Amino acid sequence: HVFPLRAENGGVLRRAGHDALARYPDLYADELRAAAAARLRVPEACIATGCGSDDVLDATYRACGGSPASFVAVAVPTFSRALPLAQMNGMRARAVPWSDALSDPERLLEGSPALVYVCRPNNPTGGLAPSAWVEALLEAAGEGGPLVLLDEAYVDFGGDTFAARAADHPRLLVSRTLSKAFGLAGLRVGYSVAATPTALEVEKSSGPYKVSRLAAEAAAWLFALHPAGIAGARTARRKNSAGTAWLKVVSVMTAPERPSTASTGLVIGPTVNSG
Repeated sequence: HVFPLRAENGGVLRRAGHDALARYPDLYADELRAAAAARLRVPEACIATGCGSDDVLDATYRACGGSPASFVAVAVPTFSRALPLAQMNGMRARAVPWSDALSDPERLLEGSPALVYVCRPNNPTGGLAPSAWVEALLEAAGEGGPLVLLDEAYVDFGGDTFAARAADHPRLLVSRTLSKAFGLAGLRVGYSVAATPTALEVEKSSGPYKVSRLAAEAAAWLFALHPAGIAGARTARRKNSAGTAWLKVVSVMTAPERPSTASTGLVIGPTVNSG
């Protein structure tokens, strides 16, 4: 990845006071919660925080489990942790090819899953499921259906967000991270947006003290510096597109079926006959 805020992130350590390192953090990262809510213009009660978005995903899976019959439907290929997290939380996983899911979102609802995982923009392909497709999935799921988890780890690189929608939708949760465009992977800062009852369940499943005081302060500072997004993230997206075009020209690989909306992209190498 290209981390456009690398120079600014050096200021995080320079600004850190003794308390940021020596004192226990807030139970549930109140400073991060307030900053994320202000950035996304949602109520603070709709924000749950975690030690990176992996922790938020883990807590969401755990909140949706609870019985041997619980399973998660996952549109694949996708983030490598999406399927293992189900097993780690005592759930089964059902993989649904993206091509099938895009043709009919109800394929993700077959068998009545407890949770539906969708990465948007997708990792590793960079593809962006249309907004209308997401709305159709939510409509089909209904208020009594599974929780739909939209992983927006790469949304800062391009694409629209469903964060505001999640704040008032009973069956939608959006997860976010500062590891990608903000370049804070080492500090592990993640959060989610959902209706207040859902956010509380995720928070209970996660437990306290997950975000250090230093990490919460760094996130709040960077949010304040970049209220409208990060211009450098779009540079990374352009570099990714240029690299894909070059690979196609030199015939080393074929271009993805869909343009990348993130800092990632999936290219397919030539078939090699080893016989």
